[in-house]
Amino acid sequence: CPGYVKAGLGEYPTKYGLLTTQGEVVTGVKFDKVELWGDNMLRVAIAGNGYRYGVYNLNGEELVPVKYSSIGELYNGVAVVSVPGTYIGDNYYGVIDSAGNVIVECKYHGLEFLSAGLLKAKQNNAWGVIDLNGNEVLPMEYYSIGKFVDGLAVVATARDAYTPDKYGYMNDKGELLIPCEYEIVNLSGILLLTYL
Repeated sequence: CPGYVKAGLGEYPTKYGLLTTQGEVVTGVKFDKVELWGDNMLRVAIAGNGYRYGVYNLNGEELVPVKYSSIGELYNGVAVVSVPGTYIGDNYYGVIDSAGNVIVECKYHGLEFLSAGLLKAKQNNAWGVIDLNGNEVLPMEYYSIGKFVDGLAVVATARDAYTPDKYGYMNDKGELLIPCEYEIVNLSGILLLTYL
């Protein structure tokens, strides 16, 4: 970021902070990780039983408390975050805005942006789609949900050991346009549908 430098202090583990190019201390040299987040904010982390992440502005003010297991990239002013669950490696995901306001509560086992207003969400080993108000757009009953290509995403029904995969397509509003009744191959923009 022009006008600022990341500075480290001490032997391993080195602590980092942000200084102005005139040598003024912005954040204090107290973090285990410091990186640019968005255009004018910092994602910081403190180590200890894994990392805990937070966000500071370039004036050194804490915007998001250093309490999250992860803070994803900023996407249209919001980001996916996680908090630790009951077991090691078990995290719950939600969404915050750049000011740290909770947009979607951290209650999902997986959360990824599909578009500006839709996220695929995982609960109990099945995926569904929610909006940024936390409303369920597509129920949590799919084995997988793909990325959008030309306004469509492949979805597959939740499977078990005795049921073959069945595929369909949803649109960018989360509506199931083609039911999960097919084996689907996308070849050169042509959908080849075959009944299972």
